[in-house]
Amino acid sequence: MFSPEDASRQLNCRLLEPVPGTLITGASLDSRKINAGELFVALPGAVQDGHVFLEQAYRRGASAALVRRSYLEAHPGLRQKLFSNLLVVEDPQAAMGQLAAWRRQLFQGPVIGVTGSVGKTSTKEMLGYLLSFFKKGHVNAGNFNNHLGLPLSLMGLNPAHGFCLAELGASHQGEIAHLAGILRPTHGILTCVAPSHMEGFGSLEAIYETKLELAAALPEGAPVIIPDNDAVLLEKSKRWNRRWLTVGESAKADYRISELALDSEGLGFVLNGTKKYRIPVQAGFLARNAAMAAAMADCLGFSLAAQPEHWTGFNMPSGRFERRSLNGVTVIFDGYNASPQSFEESLRSFRALEIPGKRAVVFSDMLELGTEALRYHRELGEALARGRFDAVGCYGEWSKAALDVYRKAGGKAAFEFKDAGEAGDFLAEALRPGDGVLLKASRGMKIEKVLERFQSRLADADDAVTSETGH
Repeated sequence: MFSPEDASRQLNCRLLEPVPGTLITGASLDSRKINAGELFVALPGAVQDGHVFLEQAYRRGASAALVRRSYLEAHPGLRQKLFSNLLVVEDPQAAMGQLAAWRRQLFQGPVIGVTGSVGKTSTKEMLGYLLSFFKKGHVNAGNFNNHLGLPLSLMGLNPAHGFCLAELGASHQGEIAHLAGILRPTHGILTCVAPSHMEGFGSLEAIYETKLELAAALPEGAPVIIPDNDAVLLEKSKRWNRRWLTVGESAKADYRISELALDSEGLGFVLNGTKKYRIPVQAGFLARNAAMAAAMADCLGFSLAAQPEHWTGFNMPSGRFERRSLNGVTVIFDGYNASPQSFEESLRSFRALEIPGKRAVVFSDMLELGTEALRYHRELGEALARGRFDAVGCYGEWSKAALDVYRKAGGKAAFEFKDAGEAGDFLAEALRPGDGVLLKASRGMKIEKVLERFQSRLADADDAVTSETGH
């Protein structure tokens, strides 16, 4: 916590209508979700300027606000509304970054940055779960991993916290370097490098360079957890004097995964030949993420031996290979995002699940792949054919190319839908208890609407049965 006066001094800005004794407990951009005591940051929006919502933010308990000087000058009535603790700056977004960097500077504990093309959020959540048994720390919420989310998260960092854990995302070169400049990490995890956001990066080489910006920001000798199976990454890592620690299934890995097992109760594996883990997730590829989390916890002093074997109470972030049962049908909802690597991992894990009936895959486009989009979707079609699924359906322009390749490769029961609603109707008609379906697409394709239509159709069918039987 800090005072508006502290913020004013750090920003070298005017503080209007100060209320002595006020404390700021965090920050928010959303007046609808702001918590009592938080600083409201008024930013320009696509539809309306955030300053329009100052009154709503204060009604919900905002303790102060970052406001733009030019807006205040153009709307002198704001001061007449008696809003307290107005911090007047040229650029509220830049000021928020300055305050976040200041809060980080006051923190003396370990700061862990997590980046990678796939698996950032799940790895961060797994590490946060493990460290919660060790000490109380600060973990950035959800995927608050960009130029807005990271500073917002750091505003809640307290010098009394035992650690700070933050996810760093990027869609262009230089973004990780910018975020790491604010975070100033002492430890790092790089989950993997794979084609993702290719429109912004332009090449896989650029993705490597961007993700390694995290390593460049670390102090000499700092521990960095990386996968053991990426020869390019291992070679590039030699440029920095860091403590590189590998995780994977090879004998050379510093943290070696073995005895991988998956059943209806979840995922099990052994790390370094002795430490057993049992995690309530349904995908084998998540063992590497969990092992990376365990390895970093070990580096921070929470030894493998002391870590819990059964991760009771751990929940994967929503939309990441999330298993549901609808009228006896197993639904794997993996709609948070999609890239070539994550798609391949999802197909392989779905194939490995115990499903007694038919297996179907409904998918849509992988977005932001730039000039390589057609190639990656054609390769997806080949992967779907290798999976020998009982039915495959899609909607979306790029996905049609994948379906064409799937058909030509001998895939059976191929269906093309005009939209997500039609795909949901198909599932309601085609699937029976004991069957399973994987729903996978980039976030922008809104594949959750397939699930919503499917659920709606099942509910309508149940209502019809109830009506006919008189119950």
